Amino acid sequence: MGPLASLSNGTTPAQRLAALVLTPVGRDAELVGRVLTDDDLEVVSLPDAPGLCTSVGRPDAGAVVLTGEALSLPGIEVLAEALAGEPDWSELPFVLFVDAGWSAGDYLGLTGLLGGRRHVTVLERPIQPVAFRSVVRLAVEARRQQLRVRDLLDRVQRFNAELQDRVDEQTAALRDRAHQVESLARSLSEAELRERERVAQLLHDDVQQTLYGLKIHVDLLSRAAGGADGLGDRVEGYVDEAINQTRLLATELHPPSLFDDGVGAALGWVADYARQRYGLTVHLDVTSAGTMPSHGVRSLLTRVARELLFNVVKHAGTGEAWVRAWCDAEGCHLSVRDEGEGFDDHDSADATGLGLSELRHRLGLAGGQLEVDSVPHQGTTVTAVLPLADA
Repeated sequence: MGPLASLSNGTTPAQRLAALVLTPVGRDAELVGRVLTDDDLEVVSLPDAPGLCTSVGRPDAGAVVLTGEALSLPGIEVLAEALAGEPDWSELPFVLFVDAGWSAGDYLGLTGLLGGRRHVTVLERPIQPVAFRSVVRLAVEARRQQLRVRDLLDRVQRFNAELQDRVDEQTAALRDRAHQVESLARSLSEAELRERERVAQLLHDDVQQTLYGLKIHVDLLSRAAGGADGLGDRVEGYVDEAINQTRLLATELHPPSLFDDGVGAALGWVADYARQRYGLTVHLDVTSAGTMPSHGVRSLLTRVARELLFNVVKHAGTGEAWVRAWCDAEGCHLSVRDEGEGFDDHDSADATGLGLSELRHRLGLAGGQLEVDSVPHQGTTVTAVLPLADA
């Protein structure tokens, strides 16, 4: 730490300042002592140049008074190095006594020694007390103004530090809240998935079995009645339709392919579903890199693929779509592309009408993201990215 490091937290402008004095003798010494004492400055007489170089870092340093003879003292050459360590707000004033007739070379040497300082006053002997007192007061006032600037900078720095602490606290709180929302969203998604599984199982084990039993009894009653008026056949047709509808509903709620160990079977079921239900031709390309997403992620990925393919059917005006999926260290990626009508992807109204805003929000809650690239009359590509795990 340099000798000027303490200037950043030292005196306040109301405190008494010190005048650092080097080599005045005889009449100069008498004048210096009288004027500085009258101005309520602490006079600090320094024995040598190294002492001055060390003392310029005092927190209460108000001004430096020295003579031209001091410029030739041993060790004075390091003064410029000591002054270079001043903070940006600080420029310690200097008052220099010289003999009349100082040359340009002398002034040039002084400038190099003091580093081109602005607060330097040169007084030629004989020194007039009034002039010296005026110069000292101006120097001290300039120094006090510097100290006021220092205090203001300290206050600003403390304020900025406090503000940054508050921002950090608020950011941490928002991050925690976001994590809580994501955790809640995952919990709700898992609960929804479990409920879908339960309802699908209920439809399969209970409702369908009941309908099968009803069909058998209707068939027996129809045979017993001799098939009068074809009523039994019509009832059996209704029962068959109900069985098909419950089977389809159970499959939609929880596709059996979700129990598979990869996304390929799940997306294969989605492609078959879109072909059978909507007549949409789906070209599927699933790249397996040995990275396995969680069961919840596979479920959400399947639902996203279904929604995006339904968008193709409803809005793209085409009977063909391309689906790519791959998993890597960044997550599980799903891309659905068509060559249909397309839309202006900068128009939020179009995205809202397609349900993409809601889908993007849903993926965001699960820690994923959605990107849309569409051009009117040239088609649309929607890419979803999901984390590999639920947490």
